Amino acid sequence: MQIDYYDSINQKKESRQTWMKENMDPDYWEKGTKSRKSKEQWFKVNVRILENSLLSLISGPHVLQWMHGCTLDEDNNEKVQGYDQYSYDGNDFLSFDKNDLQWVAPMQPAVVTKQKWDGEKILNQYTKGYLENECIDWLKKFLGYGERDIYRSGKRPRKSLTLTCMATGFYPKTIHIHWYKDKQRLSEEMNSTWALPNNDNTFQLRSSLEIDPVEGKGYSCEVLHGSLPEPLFTHWGKRQQLAHVAQCIYVWTVQCHLLQLE
Repeated sequence: MQIDYYDSINQKKESRQTWMKENMDPDYWEKGTKSRKSKEQWFKVNVRILENSLLSLISGPHVLQWMHGCTLDEDNNEKVQGYDQYSYDGNDFLSFDKNDLQWVAPMQPAVVTKQKWDGEKILNQYTKGYLENECIDWLKKFLGYGERDIYRSGKRPRKSLTLTCMATGFYPKTIHIHWYKDKQRLSEEMNSTWALPNNDNTFQLRSSLEIDPVEGKGYSCEVLHGSLPEPLFTHWGKRQQLAHVAQCIYVWTVQCHLLQLE
């Protein structure tokens, strides 16, 4: 949910939520505007540096992006996940490891910047402190101010339910898993692993689907494999394993079961 906004034309930090405008005093917006103006100049300088140092082959405008923040679960767990990272022209450029107080460079051109920033010990300590403390304080404050809009009339968001269809013990490697709802094949994007080897020269594969727990009925998983005389279906809710024995190079068991992961 976007809570504020700044651009180089208006050059002013502005509210994007009514509850932000109502709760944050004028000093917050004034200081925020000064900070954004400073950051705007920082971006302009560094984009030019990257254009010259990387000798980009891409013509036209280049894009430097910065993303930082922290996460807090709904029980206000004290374990903080903080991130601070940069990308250039859509590619990961640098990311901060707050545990080791070092920057990670996924591409060779970023190594020089990494080495320079790793030497800024005080700044890195501040970044770690910000991600683990100040960022969390702001997050809790914003959650308090915008609770009604964020949680929709005080109702906390529903937990999603992840169905996982696992096929194992098959050979050869090629296999397909599809999801159905009330006998209609779903076109939504699924999360699937690569086929992984078992210790007996067969393979396993998992495909996961996130659903609304309230609508958890009527889901089924279809497994297609060259050895099977017909597709193998497993229906959510029966809580049982289905097995099919087939003959190819080896005799093996194809199993498909659904796991509930909260």
